[in-house]
Amino acid sequence: MNRCEKRLVSILVGLLASAGCASSSSNVPATKDSTTHGQGALTVADAVQKCRQVQIDVGLPITCKASRINNLPSLMVGFPTKALLEKYIEAVADHIGNPFCDALTSQNREGSFFVIVAGRWAKQFSCEMQTWTAWVDLDEGDDEEEVSASQGGPDAPKTVSGAMAACRKVHETQDVPVACKAGHIDGVPSMMMGFPSAEASKQYLDVMVEHVAAPFCVAANSSNREAHVYLLLGTRWIRRWNCEVKQWGEWVDLEQTRSQQPATKTY
Repeated sequence: MNRCEKRLVSILVGLLASAGCASSSSNVPATKDSTTHGQGALTVADAVQKCRQVQIDVGLPITCKASRINNLPSLMVGFPTKALLEKYIEAVADHIGNPFCDALTSQNREGSFFVIVAGRWAKQFSCEMQTWTAWVDLDEGDDEEEVSASQGGPDAPKTVSGAMAACRKVHETQDVPVACKAGHIDGVPSMMMGFPSAEASKQYLDVMVEHVAAPFCVAANSSNREAHVYLLLGTRWIRRWNCEVKQWGEWVDLEQTRSQQPATKTY
């Protein structure tokens, strides 16, 4: 842990200690097992105060501001680079994001936690829904919100071939229970994402969409090319996403489809 990391953690832990609360560990804001639910749980005001403390410390390479966005209490944490986001996000989530969201949800109030990278890329965590949005390119402006929200963040592939390469890399990773293959189906560039179960889909689908499937569709659309993404559960259920019209097809039972196919004539 370098000097800046130690300084950040010491400030945050010190603020927690002054409120009589032990620190907890989590990877994202507002996880339900946060110890801030226990004795000495922080208030919204406490979380906002911690945010301000980080903001005024000139030795830290991050910013933190409290505001109301769409009339909802919100915290905005800024990182100058993606590398610094990855380095500091766990400490920020543990000691600012979690307590802020926990305090709001315990009062049945809505709120949001925003992460901003390089003043351009932003994503929002809903305290109530416990979900992240996709990355949004702030430089694109409101007219491009739908497209930019699907671009996958500051490190997403920008071409169809780049997205296909990312797909193949996922497929080759042995410790991730996700299959991903890219090619052409009926002459159309297509990506197939396979999950062994519905549970695995729930765990990994958002990440796959954000970093692989969405950039694939955006790149195809930007070059006026038709493209499809297929979602496969186990070896039985499949559905197709049409990149151009941005719409899912119905689930198809492959076992039923195979059983309805005419038998192959033998001689």
